Amino acid sequence: MTTLSFGIQLKIRMLILAILFLIYGFSYTQTAQEYYLEGIEYGRQGKFKKAEQKCKKALDISQFYNIARKCLKISRDVLEKRIEEEAAVHLFKGLSYDQRRMYDEAILEYKKTLAVNPSYVEAYASLGLDYILEGKYDEAVYAFNKAIAISPDYVEVHNYLGLAYYGKRMWDEAISEYKKAIAINPNYAAAHSGLGAAYDRKGMYDAAISEFKKSIAINPHNAGVHNNLGIAYGLKGNYDRAIVELEKAVALEPDFSEAHNNLGVAYSFKRRYKEAILELKKALALNPAYAEAHNGLAMVYYRLRQYKLAIEHCDKARELGYPVSPKLLKALRPYRKKGF
Repeated sequence: MTTLSFGIQLKIRMLILAILFLIYGFSYTQTAQEYYLEGIEYGRQGKFKKAEQKCKKALDISQFYNIARKCLKISRDVLEKRIEEEAAVHLFKGLSYDQRRMYDEAILEYKKTLAVNPSYVEAYASLGLDYILEGKYDEAVYAFNKAIAISPDYVEVHNYLGLAYYGKRMWDEAISEYKKAIAINPNYAAAHSGLGAAYDRKGMYDAAISEFKKSIAINPHNAGVHNNLGIAYGLKGNYDRAIVELEKAVALEPDFSEAHNNLGVAYSFKRRYKEAILELKKALALNPAYAEAHNGLAMVYYRLRQYKLAIEHCDKARELGYPVSPKLLKALRPYRKKGF
């Protein structure tokens, strides 16, 4: 019988979205996000001093809330006359659109910023991030390179450029940019995480584990990095360590469907089938169209000789476009004939 594929090679789009959601603040405490949202609203209204105060409060609560740091920088840049007020208002409008995931509208606002202040690095950085979210990696690379030409030591932009190269499957270029970010700021958790992800894609799992650990040492509260570390351990066959990290991921983010799925798969490798089923069902409760979780349940139920349920989840995974293993399909064929 086929083994259950761990199914957790880092998925490019999933990883990019996870990183960008962290950048844009979808995973931070409610109070910090409330202060940030108030800050960008004040910024949209041209009330830059109040915007500065609110974004500083958000950072005081969550020091790794990078988008709040951007808000604070924009506020101070306009208050200190480094950019025009009109440019700042367009930037804050773009940030507001980003929170609502209205990326086309945000991109237009960032372009308006650059029409007023053509050399403002924050506008290029925000523009590039939104291009990544739209899958426009070439445009993102162009925007980030423009920013770096203006400010070569801007650590965040080197990290973002690494992310854009990652999206283009240019692993070596991504690694180079992440290393540049780390050389500028060795304590930049996101760059260590990104570097680990790029190493993972090259099959360099020990190096990936090392970078994920460095990221966690700096910021232990990032569920995505615990998930990715669990993935790397799983790909090395160290399922006990994988389970430890994946359990941390779901404790930090109970609605993290991918981590629940990965934890279920890791449990299945340890033959902890009851726990595996529970986690895979949690993944499906959060995302009913999660084909990989249906496939995982099909595998587990087959091992438990619950063939009717195995067939049911196998068929659902196939309906959702998952490439179910030919070995599993063959193994279930006799039970289909028996009317299970």
